[in-house]
Amino acid sequence: MLLLVFFREKPKSAPSAATETQQAANVLENTKKLLRDGNFMKLMLAFGIIFGQVNTYGTIVGILANKMGYSDDDASVFGAVFIVGGIVGSAILGTYVELKRKYKTAMIIVAIFAIFGPIALLGSLYTGEVWPVCLGAFILGFDLAILPVGIDFGVELTYPVAEPVSTGLLMSAAQIFGILLVITCTVLISEYDRKGCLFSQIGLIIIACVGLVFVIAQKEDLKRLNFEKALASKDEGSKVAPQTATVLTCHETSNVSEDDQAQFLYQSLKK
Repeated sequence: MLLLVFFREKPKSAPSAATETQQAANVLENTKKLLRDGNFMKLMLAFGIIFGQVNTYGTIVGILANKMGYSDDDASVFGAVFIVGGIVGSAILGTYVELKRKYKTAMIIVAIFAIFGPIALLGSLYTGEVWPVCLGAFILGFDLAILPVGIDFGVELTYPVAEPVSTGLLMSAAQIFGILLVITCTVLISEYDRKGCLFSQIGLIIIACVGLVFVIAQKEDLKRLNFEKALASKDEGSKVAPQTATVLTCHETSNVSEDDQAQFLYQSLKK
Protein backbone atom coordinates (compact mmCIF):
# COMPACT_ATOMS: atom_id res chain seq x y z
CA MET A 1 0.00 0.00 0.00
CA LEU A 2 2.85 2.40 0.78
CA LEU A 3 4.27 1.80 -2.70
CA LEU A 4 0.93 2.60 -4.31
CA VAL A 5 0.52 5.81 -2.30
CA PHE A 6 4.01 7.30 -2.14
CA PHE A 7 5.91 6.05 -5.20
CA ARG A 8 5.56 7.51 -8.69
CA GLU A 9 5.46 5.30 -11.76
CA LYS A 10 8.36 7.29 -13.18
CA PRO A 11 10.38 10.37 -12.13
CA LYS A 12 9.35 13.88 -13.16
CA SER A 13 12.45 14.20 -15.32
CA ALA A 14 14.50 11.53 -17.07
CA PRO A 15 17.67 10.43 -15.21
CA SER A 16 19.77 10.98 -18.34
CA ALA A 17 19.56 12.32 -21.86
CA ALA A 18 19.81 8.78 -23.21
CA THR A 19 16.76 7.72 -21.23
CA GLU A 20 14.73 10.59 -22.70
CA THR A 21 15.23 9.28 -26.23
CA GLN A 22 14.71 5.57 -25.57
CA GLN A 23 12.12 3.93 -27.75
CA ALA A 24 8.69 3.20 -26.33
CA ALA A 25 8.35 -0.35 -25.07
CA ASN A 26 6.83 -2.02 -28.13
CA VAL A 27 7.83 -5.37 -26.73
CA LEU A 28 7.11 -7.62 -29.71
CA GLU A 29 8.82 -5.45 -32.33
CA ASN A 30 11.81 -4.70 -30.12
CA THR A 31 12.17 -8.37 -29.19
CA LYS A 32 12.25 -9.35 -32.87
CA LYS A 33 14.80 -6.62 -33.51
CA LEU A 34 17.12 -7.82 -30.75
CA LEU A 35 16.83 -11.48 -31.73
CA ARG A 36 18.11 -10.48 -35.18
CA ASP A 37 21.07 -8.64 -33.63
CA GLY A 38 24.04 -11.01 -33.76
CA ASN A 39 26.09 -9.06 -31.23
CA PHE A 40 23.27 -9.05 -28.68
CA MET A 41 22.66 -12.76 -29.27
CA LYS A 42 26.27 -13.49 -28.28
CA LEU A 43 25.74 -11.55 -25.07
CA MET A 44 22.45 -13.34 -24.43
CA LEU A 45 24.09 -16.76 -24.80
CA ALA A 46 27.08 -15.81 -22.65
CA PHE A 47 24.85 -14.28 -19.97
CA GLY A 48 22.49 -17.26 -20.08
CA ILE A 49 25.30 -19.76 -19.69
CA ILE A 50 27.16 -17.99 -16.87
CA PHE A 51 24.15 -16.87 -14.85
CA GLY A 52 22.53 -20.25 -15.50
CA GLN A 53 25.62 -21.83 -13.97
CA VAL A 54 25.27 -19.56 -10.94
CA ASN A 55 21.64 -20.61 -10.51
CA THR A 56 22.67 -24.24 -10.83
CA TYR A 57 25.22 -24.04 -8.03
CA GLY A 58 22.69 -22.25 -5.85
CA THR A 59 20.40 -25.26 -6.32
CA ILE A 60 22.80 -28.21 -6.11
CA VAL A 61 25.34 -26.99 -3.52
CA GLY A 62 23.52 -28.89 -0.76
CA ILE A 63 23.37 -32.09 -2.81
CA LEU A 64 27.05 -31.79 -3.72
CA ALA A 65 28.07 -31.28 -0.11
CA ASN A 66 26.06 -34.24 1.15
CA LYS A 67 27.33 -36.59 -1.54
CA MET A 68 30.91 -35.59 -0.77
CA GLY A 69 30.50 -36.31 2.94
CA TYR A 70 29.72 -32.85 4.31
CA SER A 71 26.85 -32.10 6.69
CA ASP A 72 23.81 -29.91 6.09
CA ASP A 73 25.34 -27.27 8.34
CA ASP A 74 28.47 -27.27 6.18
CA ALA A 75 26.34 -26.90 3.08
CA SER A 76 24.62 -23.86 4.62
CA VAL A 77 28.00 -22.28 5.29
CA PHE A 78 29.11 -22.94 1.71
CA GLY A 79 25.97 -21.31 0.39
CA ALA A 80 26.42 -18.25 2.59
CA VAL A 81 30.06 -17.84 1.54
CA PHE A 82 29.02 -18.24 -2.10
CA ILE A 83 26.60 -15.31 -1.72
CA VAL A 84 29.22 -13.18 0.06
CA GLY A 85 31.61 -13.83 -2.83
CA GLY A 86 28.90 -12.70 -5.22
CA ILE A 87 28.34 -9.47 -3.30
CA VAL A 88 32.07 -8.70 -3.26
CA GLY A 89 32.48 -9.56 -6.95
CA SER A 90 29.46 -7.49 -7.96
CA ALA A 91 30.71 -4.50 -5.96
CA ILE A 92 34.21 -4.65 -7.47
CA LEU A 93 33.26 -5.26 -11.10
CA GLY A 94 30.17 -3.05 -10.92
CA THR A 95 32.35 -0.16 -9.76
CA TYR A 96 34.95 -0.98 -12.41
CA VAL A 97 32.53 -0.77 -15.33
CA GLU A 98 30.95 2.37 -13.91
CA LEU A 99 34.33 4.11 -13.79
CA LYS A 100 36.09 2.63 -16.82
CA ARG A 101 33.19 1.53 -19.06
CA LYS A 102 35.16 -1.60 -19.98
CA TYR A 103 32.20 -3.96 -20.18
CA LYS A 104 33.84 -6.61 -22.33
CA THR A 105 36.87 -6.78 -20.05
CA ALA A 106 34.60 -7.20 -17.03
CA MET A 107 32.62 -9.91 -18.83
CA ILE A 108 35.83 -11.79 -19.65
CA ILE A 109 36.88 -11.62 -15.98
CA VAL A 110 33.50 -13.02 -14.90
CA ALA A 111 33.72 -15.80 -17.50
CA ILE A 112 37.21 -16.73 -16.25
CA PHE A 113 35.86 -16.98 -12.70
CA ALA A 114 33.04 -19.16 -14.08
CA ILE A 115 35.72 -21.57 -15.33
CA PHE A 116 38.19 -21.57 -12.46
CA GLY A 117 35.59 -21.25 -9.69
CA PRO A 118 34.17 -24.75 -10.31
CA ILE A 119 37.72 -26.12 -10.59
CA ALA A 120 38.56 -24.66 -7.17
CA LEU A 121 35.32 -25.95 -5.68
CA LEU A 122 35.75 -29.41 -7.17
CA GLY A 123 39.29 -29.77 -5.87
CA SER A 124 38.40 -28.51 -2.41
CA LEU A 125 35.44 -30.89 -2.04
CA TYR A 126 37.83 -33.85 -2.11
CA THR A 127 39.88 -32.51 0.82
CA GLY A 128 37.19 -33.31 3.39
CA GLU A 129 37.89 -29.96 5.08
CA VAL A 130 35.45 -27.08 5.40
CA TRP A 131 37.70 -24.05 4.92
CA PRO A 132 39.07 -25.02 1.46
CA VAL A 133 35.48 -25.51 0.23
CA CYS A 134 34.55 -22.11 1.65
CA LEU A 135 37.43 -20.58 -0.30
CA GLY A 136 36.31 -22.34 -3.48
CA ALA A 137 32.71 -21.22 -2.94
CA PHE A 138 33.87 -17.63 -2.40
CA ILE A 139 35.80 -17.65 -5.69
CA LEU A 140 32.87 -19.24 -7.48
CA GLY A 141 30.56 -16.56 -6.06
CA PHE A 142 32.28 -13.93 -8.19
CA ASP A 143 30.18 -15.30 -11.07
CA LEU A 144 27.25 -13.36 -9.61
CA ALA A 145 28.89 -10.19 -10.96
CA ILE A 146 27.47 -11.24 -14.34
CA LEU A 147 24.16 -9.79 -13.17
CA PRO A 148 25.05 -6.08 -12.90
CA VAL A 149 27.72 -6.18 -15.59
CA GLY A 150 25.78 -8.21 -18.15
CA ILE A 151 22.49 -6.32 -17.79
CA ASP A 152 24.18 -2.92 -18.09
CA PHE A 153 26.20 -4.17 -21.07
CA GLY A 154 22.97 -5.31 -22.71
CA VAL A 155 21.44 -1.85 -22.28
CA GLU A 156 24.52 -0.30 -23.91
CA LEU A 157 24.45 -2.70 -26.87
CA THR A 158 20.73 -2.33 -27.59
CA TYR A 159 20.16 1.42 -27.12
CA PRO A 160 17.70 3.03 -27.94
CA VAL A 161 15.56 -0.07 -27.32
CA ALA A 162 13.88 0.18 -23.90
CA GLU A 163 15.83 -1.42 -21.05
CA PRO A 164 13.11 -3.87 -19.91
CA VAL A 165 13.17 -5.61 -23.30
CA SER A 166 16.91 -6.40 -23.34
CA THR A 167 16.93 -7.23 -19.63
CA GLY A 168 13.94 -9.55 -20.02
CA LEU A 169 15.62 -11.46 -22.84
CA LEU A 170 18.84 -11.86 -20.85
CA MET A 171 17.03 -13.12 -17.77
CA SER A 172 14.91 -15.49 -19.88
CA ALA A 173 18.05 -17.01 -21.39
CA ALA A 174 19.52 -17.45 -17.91
CA GLN A 175 16.38 -19.21 -16.69
CA ILE A 176 16.36 -21.59 -19.67
CA PHE A 177 20.03 -22.53 -19.24
CA GLY A 178 19.60 -22.75 -15.48
CA ILE A 179 16.69 -25.19 -15.74
CA LEU A 180 18.55 -27.41 -18.22
CA LEU A 181 21.74 -27.41 -16.15
CA VAL A 182 19.97 -28.08 -12.85
CA ILE A 183 18.08 -31.04 -14.31
CA THR A 184 21.22 -32.48 -15.92
CA CYS A 185 23.41 -32.10 -12.82
CA THR A 186 20.74 -33.42 -10.48
CA VAL A 187 20.24 -36.54 -12.60
CA LEU A 188 23.99 -37.16 -12.84
CA ILE A 189 24.51 -36.80 -9.09
CA SER A 190 21.48 -38.95 -8.26
CA GLU A 191 22.46 -41.73 -10.65
CA TYR A 192 26.23 -41.84 -10.19
CA ASP A 193 26.74 -40.53 -6.64
CA ARG A 194 30.30 -39.16 -6.17
CA LYS A 195 31.18 -39.84 -9.80
CA GLY A 196 28.11 -37.85 -10.73
CA CYS A 197 29.46 -34.94 -8.72
CA LEU A 198 32.65 -35.11 -10.77
CA PHE A 199 30.81 -35.44 -14.11
CA SER A 200 28.47 -32.54 -13.33
CA GLN A 201 31.36 -30.25 -12.35
CA ILE A 202 33.29 -31.10 -15.50
CA GLY A 203 30.19 -30.36 -17.57
CA LEU A 204 29.72 -26.97 -15.90
CA ILE A 205 33.37 -26.11 -16.53
CA ILE A 206 33.06 -27.02 -20.21
CA ILE A 207 29.92 -24.96 -20.72
CA ALA A 208 31.57 -22.01 -18.96
CA CYS A 209 34.36 -22.24 -21.55
CA VAL A 210 31.70 -21.96 -24.25
CA GLY A 211 30.38 -18.84 -22.49
CA LEU A 212 33.89 -17.34 -22.55
CA VAL A 213 34.08 -17.92 -26.31
CA PHE A 214 30.84 -15.98 -26.82
CA VAL A 215 32.16 -13.13 -24.64
CA ILE A 216 35.41 -12.89 -26.60
CA ALA A 217 33.49 -12.91 -29.90
CA GLN A 218 31.42 -9.89 -28.86
CA LYS A 219 31.92 -6.38 -30.18
CA GLU A 220 31.93 -3.68 -27.50
CA ASP A 221 29.54 -1.31 -29.26
CA LEU A 222 28.48 1.06 -26.48
CA LYS A 223 25.60 2.85 -28.23
CA ARG A 224 24.16 4.55 -25.16
CA LEU A 225 27.54 5.88 -24.02
CA ASN A 226 28.39 7.09 -27.54
CA PHE A 227 25.03 8.85 -27.74
CA GLU A 228 25.59 10.66 -24.45
CA LYS A 229 29.08 11.70 -25.56
CA ALA A 230 27.71 13.00 -28.85
CA LEU A 231 24.97 14.87 -27.03
CA ALA A 232 27.44 16.48 -24.66
CA SER A 233 29.67 17.61 -27.52
CA LYS A 234 26.86 19.33 -29.41
CA ASP A 235 26.00 22.95 -28.90
CA GLU A 236 22.60 22.80 -27.22
CA GLY A 237 21.28 25.93 -28.85
CA SER A 238 22.40 25.48 -32.44
CA LYS A 239 22.57 21.72 -32.80
CA VAL A 240 20.33 19.76 -30.47
CA ALA A 241 17.34 22.10 -30.43
CA PRO A 242 16.90 22.28 -34.24
CA GLN A 243 17.18 18.52 -34.53
CA THR A 244 14.66 18.01 -31.77
CA ALA A 245 12.38 20.50 -33.44
CA THR A 246 12.72 18.56 -36.69
CA VAL A 247 11.52 15.44 -34.92
CA LEU A 248 8.53 17.28 -33.49
CA THR A 249 7.70 18.78 -36.87
CA CYS A 250 7.78 15.34 -38.46
CA HIS A 251 5.49 14.09 -35.74
CA GLU A 252 3.01 16.90 -36.27
CA THR A 253 2.88 16.58 -40.05
CA SER A 254 3.31 12.86 -40.58
CA ASN A 255 2.25 11.21 -37.30
CA VAL A 256 5.66 9.64 -36.88
CA SER A 257 5.71 7.06 -34.08
CA GLU A 258 7.65 7.58 -30.84
CA ASP A 259 10.01 4.77 -31.81
CA ASP A 260 10.87 6.53 -35.09
CA GLN A 261 11.38 9.84 -33.29
CA ALA A 262 13.82 8.29 -30.84
CA GLN A 263 15.71 6.49 -33.59
CA PHE A 264 15.87 9.68 -35.70
CA LEU A 265 17.30 11.74 -32.85
CA TYR A 266 19.77 9.01 -31.93
CA GLN A 267 21.07 8.72 -35.53
CA SER A 268 21.25 12.48 -36.04
CA LEU A 269 23.31 12.99 -32.89
CA LYS A 270 25.72 10.24 -33.91
CA LYS A 271 26.66 12.15 -37.07
